[in-house]
Amino acid sequence: MILLILLACSALAVPGDGHWDRQFRMAGTPTFNLALRFHGNLLYTAGASLDHGMFATNTGLNIFDGTNWSTFGEFTGDPLVIYDFAFVGADLYVGGVFTMAGNVPAVGLAKWNGAAWSDVGGFSGAVCTMTTDGTNLYVGGSFTNAGGLFATNVARWDGTNWASLAGGVGSYDTVFPSVNVLIWRNGLLYAGGATPARSIARWDGAKWEALGSGIGNMLASPRGNTLAAWGNDLFVGGIFEDAGGNDSGYIAHWNDQVDFTPPATLRLLDPQMLPGNAFKFRATATERAAYVIEHTADFATWTPLTTNSLPSLVVTDNVPGVNARNYRMREIP
Repeated sequence: MILLILLACSALAVPGDGHWDRQFRMAGTPTFNLALRFHGNLLYTAGASLDHGMFATNTGLNIFDGTNWSTFGEFTGDPLVIYDFAFVGADLYVGGVFTMAGNVPAVGLAKWNGAAWSDVGGFSGAVCTMTTDGTNLYVGGSFTNAGGLFATNVARWDGTNWASLAGGVGSYDTVFPSVNVLIWRNGLLYAGGATPARSIARWDGAKWEALGSGIGNMLASPRGNTLAAWGNDLFVGGIFEDAGGNDSGYIAHWNDQVDFTPPATLRLLDPQMLPGNAFKFRATATERAAYVIEHTADFATWTPLTTNSLPSLVVTDNVPGVNARNYRMREIP
């Protein structure tokens, strides 16, 4: 006897599932989405498409108006992926790895002005990230020039000309881009990736600056992969295990208006009186704390004995004829 049982199964709902919008059910967008950007009342998405299980050599943009999806534009290339969008005024910029936008040659960066596609000042490279200060477009990724101007991995477009930002950052790498993410905040451009300044740097309009000792990783090449800003606070996510020389597990927080260094712990220990009126003791301090050890006979006047920053220091003070002496240890800048 053969028994056939047909069951209609559905996923078990858990609290909160009702808040997921059901209008995005399969088939959804025709792309794996790597780029998302709001502009006006529209959501733009794009990424890569599949063709019979393989990555396709053409893809388009998806636009959601709050009710309906539509597709727009066609990009071609092999390989082909869209990584980011940016809007400057009425112009839409699309960055990624491609060779054509519509029927126009555009390598890695294209612009839609509301009527037609174009390349952007002769740019040719791979664009992973874009941001804007409201007037200029900043692009980052993997490239060695922008429109014939030497610019490594990051450049600025003012709508007419390219600027190299002191030659750019990092070195050219087609596998691991030196600039994964850009963000504009409070008049400064922050770049995350595999920059020489330990994976995070900022442009002040004239030069690149390191953020302290940056972020690092003892086991692999550190990378700042994503940035978010809120007021003066900058958050960095990526592949790293320390920030500013301190443990930081893949997420870090920077604020140039706040010193997060904890107060130093300073101790004077193990006092001894040696033959010949030599006073000996041990000083300990929090790592990297600078301090001065001083002595006094009347608690009114303190005289420096030694200045140091070692976490542990043995001090011997030879003072013939002195039977008692008072010492103190204090942190210095």
